[in-house]
Amino acid sequence: MAEGVAAVNIIPDRNWNIKDPDLKQKKVAKLNEFVQLAQARDLPIAVGTEMNAYGQRFVDDFDASEMQPLAEAFLEGAHILYAHTVLQTNASMGYLSDWAKGQFDTPKAKNAFFGQFGEALEPGNAQAIAALAPEKTADDILALVRS
Repeated sequence: MAEGVAAVNIIPDRNWNIKDPDLKQKKVAKLNEFVQLAQARDLPIAVGTEMNAYGQRFVDDFDASEMQPLAEAFLEGAHILYAHTVLQTNASMGYLSDWAKGQFDTPKAKNAFFGQFGEALEPGNAQAIAALAPEKTADDILALVRS
């Protein structure tokens, strides 16, 4: 984090979808520990499969009992990353932008905004995307996608 890391990535399937029950128990515990540490540091979590080996899932199974307690954190990370992508691509207002630095005093506040924006913005909402501008405040931008 001292070098600028602002988010983390994990492939959860590797940590719970394991046949050996002892290894599975250890890996699930480490997965939960990883998520707790990331959340304590306000680091958004990106998740996903590698898709580079035969038999891997196309998407993660957040309904699996091992994943259910973590699904909210993983969805929040997805919302934050989606918001970052849309805001950076369309208005240079991404997660690490000068705009974000001027809007948020803490990573927690920044995560709250990006999470809410990412959750509220429907893909293809051209009207909201066209209205994005660095002159707008975070509250202005949330109002755009909520109206």
